[in-house]
Amino acid sequence: KYSSQDSPETIKMEEEVRSSHDWVVRIEDVSRLFINTAGKPIPAVNNVCLGIKNGSCFGFLGANGAGKTTLMRMITGTLPKSAGSIEIFGTPIEDIKDKTVISICPQFNTHLLNELTPNEHFRIYSWIFQKDEEEARILIDSLISELDLNDFKDIPIRELSIGDVRKFTIALSFFGPSKLLLLDEPTAFLDPVACRCV
Repeated sequence: KYSSQDSPETIKMEEEVRSSHDWVVRIEDVSRLFINTAGKPIPAVNNVCLGIKNGSCFGFLGANGAGKTTLMRMITGTLPKSAGSIEIFGTPIEDIKDKTVISICPQFNTHLLNELTPNEHFRIYSWIFQKDEEEARILIDSLISELDLNDFKDIPIRELSIGDVRKFTIALSFFGPSKLLLLDEPTAFLDPVACRCV
C-alpha cells in the first residue's frame, strides 16, 4: 500500500520491482528488526522495495540511523533479513556461491592492517584473487594514478591521514573481480578535491 508521502518515482520503482526480476540488485519488502534493551522490536529497515539496474550508479540517501548501512549489510549477506527477499543478478543472496560477485568499501577502515602499506595490501589482494603479476601491476598502477595515491603508496597505513586512508580503501574495493560495488560513505573525511577525484 502506498502512502500520501510516496513520490511517483517511488511508486513506479516498486511496481517495476514487483513485476520483473531483471535487476542487478532486486530488493522486495525487506525489513530488519533489532530488539532494544527493553525487549521491544526496533525497525532499522522497514519494508524496502527497490531495484538497481545494470550499469547504473545508485545512491542511498538518508539521515544517520536511517538504515543505509544495515541495508548494505543485508545486500552482502553479512546480516540476515527479518523479512523480504534480495536478489543479486537474479539469484537470491542465500544461494550465491561466488562471493567475489560483490565488493564493498565499508564505512570504516577497520579491515586494513595498520603495519602494511597500500602497495602491500594490493599485493595481498592480488594473491587472494589469483591475479597474475602483470595483470595485478597494471590494475594497481591504474588505481594509484586514478585516486592520486602515488605519494603514499609505500607508507604504512598507521602513518597516513584519515583522508588518504579513505582514498586507498576506495581504490582497494575496485581491485577484485566484482560486478557489483557497494560504497558506504565513500567520501567521508575527504576534502572537496579528493571527493571529485573519487
